[in-house]
This record gives sequence, C-alpha cells and structure tokens, in this order.
Amino acid sequence: MPTTASENPRPSLRVVIVVLGLCPVLWAQPVDLQRVQALASSGDLAGARSLLNRAVEANPRSPQLWAMLAGVCAGLEDWPAARDAYQRALGQSPDNPELLAGLGFVLARQGELQKAIAALRKSSSLDPDNASVRFLLGRVQFEAQQFDAAVSNFEQAMLREPENESFYLEYAQILSRGQAYSGAEKILKYGLQQLPRSAAIRFELGVCFQKQLKSRQAQQEFRRLIRQDAAFPGVYAALAGSLLESGQLEEAEPVLQSALKVNGGDFDSRYLYAVLLARLGRNAEAVSQLRTCLELRGDDARVHYQLGKALADSGEIETAESALNVAVGLDPELKEAYLELGRLYSRRGMTERARRALKRFEELRQRQEREDREQGDRVLVVEE
Repeated sequence: MPTTASENPRPSLRVVIVVLGLCPVLWAQPVDLQRVQALASSGDLAGARSLLNRAVEANPRSPQLWAMLAGVCAGLEDWPAARDAYQRALGQSPDNPELLAGLGFVLARQGELQKAIAALRKSSSLDPDNASVRFLLGRVQFEAQQFDAAVSNFEQAMLREPENESFYLEYAQILSRGQAYSGAEKILKYGLQQLPRSAAIRFELGVCFQKQLKSRQAQQEFRRLIRQDAAFPGVYAALAGSLLESGQLEEAEPVLQSALKVNGGDFDSRYLYAVLLARLGRNAEAVSQLRTCLELRGDDARVHYQLGKALADSGEIETAESALNVAVGLDPELKEAYLELGRLYSRRGMTERARRALKRFEELRQRQEREDREQGDRVLVVEE
C-alpha cells in the first residue's frame, strides 16, 4: 500500500536549506542569516532554531523568518512547531505557493491528509508549473486513496520535468508498495525511455520484474546494469538473489564471488553466498560465511536463523538451537525460525517445546496469509 506519512524518510537538510534559500533578506534582521545557514548546513538544526526563535520574537511580522523557522522545525521533525510557523508565515503572505507547499508537506506528515491536499492544491493553482508540488500532491492523494487524482498529478509532474529521475523511482516504489507491480513496470520502462542511462531506474525495473517472478527479464536488467556500472550498490546481490529464487545455483556462485571481489564488505552478497553454500550442501563453508556476516551485522535475525539451520544440518544441535533462539529473540515474527526450532526440538524428543514452537509458526503463517489476502484486495482497487 502507499506509504503513510510516518513511513516517509526523514526530511533532509536539503529541505531546510531550500527553505532558507527561498527567503531573501527583506527585513532589518536581528539575526545573522549566514550563521543560520551555516548551522543548518552543518546539521546543527537546534542551534539554527534557537537563533530563529529569537529573531521571530523580535520581528513577528516577517513571513521570511517564520518560513525559515518552519523549515528548520521540519528538519527536526517537530511537526506541530513547523505547522505553527508556516501558518504564522501565511498569515502575513497568504498566497505564497512555497509556504502553502511547505504547510501541505507538514500536514501530510501529521496524517491530516485532506487539509494537506487543500493546501497543496492551492499552491499548485498559484504555481501550476511547479512539478515538485504536483508530485507531492499526488503522493498525498494516493495515500488518501484518491487514486485517479493522484495518477493525474504524477503524470503532470513527469510531463513538466521528464528528466527528473526521482519522479519515476518514487512513483514506481509507491505502486510497488501496493503490489501494483504491472503499473510500476510501465512507469519504470517509460522512465528509461526518457533517461536511458539511469542506473537507478534500471535497477528498480529489475527488482520490479523479480517481484512479478519474471526472473529472466530481471536478470537481463541486472546484467545490463553490471555492464553499465558494476559498482552500482546491490546489483550483484540482486542478480544472485534472482538466480537463487529460480534455482540457478551454479550460475549464482560466480556472480557472488565477483561481488565479493568488488566489495568484500558487501553484507547482502556475503549473506546470499552463505545461503547458496547451504543449499549446495556445503554447510561448513556456509557456517564460515555466516559467522563473517555476523561480524558485519550481528543483530540480523536472518543470519542467526540461517546459521542455526546450517549448524543443525551439520549435526551441531545444541549450537543450532542457541542460534535459532537468538533469531526469534531479535525478530519474534520470523516464522521460519519457529518452524526450524520445532523440528529441532522434535529431533531431541522435547515434545512440549516443539509443540509451542510449531504453534507459533502456524499462527504467524495464518496471519501472513490473511494480510496477503487483504493486500490483494487493495491492489485490485489501485489497479482498477
């Protein structure tokens, strides 16, 4: 499903700096603007906020100062304060499209989607050629399940800025989160027509193919990307993952070995290599690779789970049990680990523990099936 406001990434300093840049010095300022900009650029948003709070106290009728304060508060994710500052600024400049867009963004982050849509619509009507505002409006409308209006604004944004890579990527990711993969595929293909050298779009297209179980097309895109930019993050792991999912184990091994030659610290490639070795029955090698994975990321439940499986297959039952218990401790909803624990306890004659583990596995499996059905119903709404 579309992302909720709380799932969106934290606003970057770029958001704050852009707001600062939109505010010309039109007042006899009691604040050192360069100092505020320097603090914001260095990440000291609290320091910038302190200066701006003093400034608006001394000059409360300056929309520019309130807008700067709003941007800094948004960077700190203090949404109530950002909202208040934008509203103060709009009180002095009610038809400023940048201020309306900023307010719309903040309202969306607070979950007030209808109010956000109203602010963004007004901003767009005042500045109809602003593609970024149209795209943001589409995002919020999609979240509010106003799908037709959202699609229209996404398309208008892409028409106005056809070389904006982020539009294609984010639109496709929104559709993919709703499992509307065919729609995401169309957007990414169109994006590649506009930006044929975009490594990021090609990578996402490969991922989209894989989610649709179109392994051959996915592998083609990943191989093209490797030829284009072998250093692109995650491309070897994505290709290897596709090969593993389609059972092409022998082809996956050299891909992962190449990935680890390029970057020995690539966690995803090393993890997949360990999984591959285990599937090939080379458990001792798999255990060695998984222990290296734990050095890179010791709190990853998947690694502990795979380590437990490989140890169990190697006959190291007690050590395997310990690893699997760590896995469910880190991720209590990792259903596969409960299944493996149930099997392990059964082998050891620990009937009650096996029963509890298998019961938990079944509960999680049934819940996942319900969620998948509900998600499927929502996908039909999106695609219609």
